[in-house]
Amino acid sequence: MPPEVLDGRQLSKKIRDQIRVKTNILMEKGIVPELHVILAGEDPSSRIYANMKEKAGKKVGVNVVLHKFDENAGEDEIIPLIKQLNTDKSVNGIVVEQPLPSGMDTYSITAEISPEKDVDGLNPVSMGYLMAGLPGFYSCTAGAVMRLLDGYGFEFKGANTVIVNR
Repeated sequence: MPPEVLDGRQLSKKIRDQIRVKTNILMEKGIVPELHVILAGEDPSSRIYANMKEKAGKKVGVNVVLHKFDENAGEDEIIPLIKQLNTDKSVNGIVVEQPLPSGMDTYSITAEISPEKDVDGLNPVSMGYLMAGLPGFYSCTAGAVMRLLDGYGFEFKGANTVIVNR
């Protein structure tokens, strides 16, 4: 079988359109979906991803709130925010952009995110759900690859596959 380049742009547009319909229904009920993005430090790729989330949120009707911390912030500043967001009923999802600045304990920070709001699936409970094959949030990249393969009708059970990513 010759290699095939899978283009996700059409699938991405279709998914965004579906999300927009769902967010419109929620907004008619007075519910505005809200994602909180925590950005610590000045990593260029983290800033780009945070900005992409803001732009994508606007396109589909999701309110994206960005919380910026400087390079010298510590867990003692970020964890209280996560705990507050966990209990805030208007917050539907929490993402911590990575990599975090040197010296920050990524595990300690991501472990504080409630599994119900752990959009990246990095909380140990979320990872456990994934490993057990139970419903929950999981890695966005892995999920995107699976949606793309499914969108092309690729039957990957028992297949040998190579996924090239930066």
